[in-house]
Formats: sequence, structure tokens, C-alpha cells
Amino acid sequence: MSEGKHNSAARLRSVWRVGRACCIAFLLGALWSPAQAADPGVDVAKAAKVKAAYLRYIAEFTTWPIEVLGDANEPIVLGTIGTDPHGVTQILERAIERKGLLAQSRPLVLRRLPASGDPDFEAALADCHLLFLTPGADDDAVEWSRLRTLLDDRPIVTVGEISGFSQAAGMNELVIDPADSRVTMHIDLEAVRRAQLRLSSRLLGLKQGVKIVRTPLARDACTSGECANGRWNASIAAASLEPMGLRRNRPTLLGRDR
Repeated sequence: MSEGKHNSAARLRSVWRVGRACCIAFLLGALWSPAQAADPGVDVAKAAKVKAAYLRYIAEFTTWPIEVLGDANEPIVLGTIGTDPHGVTQILERAIERKGLLAQSRPLVLRRLPASGDPDFEAALADCHLLFLTPGADDDAVEWSRLRTLLDDRPIVTVGEISGFSQAAGMNELVIDPADSRVTMHIDLEAVRRAQLRLSSRLLGLKQGVKIVRTPLARDACTSGECANGRWNASIAAASLEPMGLRRNRPTLLGRDR
């Protein structure tokens, strides 16, 4: 390829990334409402425990490219960003300190990351396998827009508490129903696919706990045992839950009710 064509292609990629970031910021700006996150009818403590359980489940039931996790004794690193007003990461920290939580037989490690504008942020992000975005003091839409540009489809699972996160290229959005404080995970499978990741049917089949907001092409979404007639099938996926001892309606941090 000539130097002129190479520079032209590089400029086009740069313009596309900037345009995508602007669209994401616009979507989140339109969808985000602080009043939604602070509904007085929500049992915040109950919901926080379920969210912490979901984070652990996501770490357990995600398949990364083989070179990403490294040696068998290397930890799975969950990076968090934001002020964590609901205490989700504190629950995980306490569980790790008391029990030493594992995911895929690896230690689960929690790391608090600096803001995306910090000069040390990219180096800290490079070590993460999951990124949990909690509401912060700054504009959440702007923060996610910056993060999305930095991530650029890296194999990092993104999870957010921000309203509209899954509609703005976030992979997993933790949504609370104010009627009964039930937490549902809204999943963008196309964003998962772009990052070269897979979510197990053991996670996708959680009854009343998962809502798929966007699916990729059928040939990319389906894996063995999860498809019927070329399409991803929730009922088939759900059938694999019971051998793991998971509760379909109410995830718990250690995989069983206490």
C-alpha cells in the first residue's frame, strides 16, 4: 500500500472512532437520568448484593481469547471506575478478603482505577479483564465516551450501572426494577462479539435475570448446545444452569444462597 493510501486509511479510522464516541456520548446524554438511579422505592442494599454476584458470575462465565488470561495461576482482574455510591465494589472487596473469591479457578482481584483522563489510566486498564463503571462525580456520559474510545474493542468485559449503558455499546448494564428491586442484566451481544469474547449459556440463561438488547449475526452468536435452527435459544441455554447449582431467579455472590 502506498504511503498516501495508508495515511488516508488511518485518517478514516480516526474519523470513524471520533464519530462513534460522539454518538455514544449523545445516546447516554439523552438516556441518563440521575432520578432513575435514585428511585426511593429501591432496596439499594439488596440490589448491591445481587450486582456483586452478577460481576462474579460474569467473570466465571466469560470466555476470553486464549492468550488474554495468561498462565493458569494468573488472576482475573476486575477494574472499577467511579464513586460506587451503591457499595457494590465494597461487597466484593469484603468477600474477597474473607473468602478469596475465585473465577474459573483463578483468584478474582479488584482494582480501583483512576479517572479516564489520568495519565496512568491506560496502563492500569491494560491489566484488566473486566471493567465496572459506576456513577461518579463527573458527567457519566462523557466518561463512558472517553472509555469507549480507549477500549476500542479490546477483549475487556464492560459492565455499567449507568442508565442506557447497554444501548451505547456497553456490554452489560445492571438495571433495577423499582417495583421489587430485582436486578436484570441487559446484554449487548454484538458488543461482546466485537471484543472477541463469549458469554456462557449458564449466564445468558438466568431466568428473569437477563435481557438481550442486541444480538449479532446468528452464525456468530451460536455455540454448541445453545442454538436451535441457527438461532441462539434461551430455553436451551437455561437448561445448563441446574447442574451448576445456580438459582435462576436470584444470583448469590458465592453461587448458592446463604
